[in-house]
Amino acid sequence: DILPVKLVAVTKRDALAGTEKKKVRAVVCGNFQRKQGAEDLYLQNADITSVRAVLAAAVPKKFGIRAIDVKTAFLNATLPDQLEAVFARPPQALAEFGIVAPGTVWKVSKAISGLRISPRVWGAERDKEFRMMKITIGKAKYVLNQSDSGPVLGRP
Repeated sequence: DILPVKLVAVTKRDALAGTEKKKVRAVVCGNFQRKQGAEDLYLQNADITSVRAVLAAAVPKKFGIRAIDVKTAFLNATLPDQLEAVFARPPQALAEFGIVAPGTVWKVSKAISGLRISPRVWGAERDKEFRMMKITIGKAKYVLNQSDSGPVLGRP
C-alpha cells in the first residue's frame, strides 16, 4: 500500500514579539495504513503525578527546571528493520512546485508525523539516547535510570 501525504499549513503567532510565522509540513495519512494483528503503538510518558513530584523536590533545592522542544528529534527516529516497508505518495502540490518529480513515491525510513508507529519508535529512540547520557556537575557524575513502570520498545 502507498499511503497518501497531506500538507498542513499553519500560522504561528508570537504575541510577545508581535510576529507571525507561516509553516507547512508534510503529514502521512496513517489512518489509511492497514492495521497489524498485535500492533503495540502505546508510548508511555511521565504521568502528571511524577512531574509534580519532581517539581516539588526541585523547589526547596532551588534547582532550575527547563522544558525542551523535541519535534526535530522525533523526526530522527529510525523505523525498525522488522517493520513492514512503508511507502508514501507526496502531495500533488509538491510536484506542481517542482519540489518532487511527478509520480514520486517515498520509502519511509524515519518516523514521520501521522504514521501510527512513529510515537512508539520515537519513544524507543529517546529512551536509548537517555540510557547513554552522562551528566557531570563539578566532580559528581550522574546517569539517568529508566523507570520500570511500563514496557518500552527496544528496552534491553
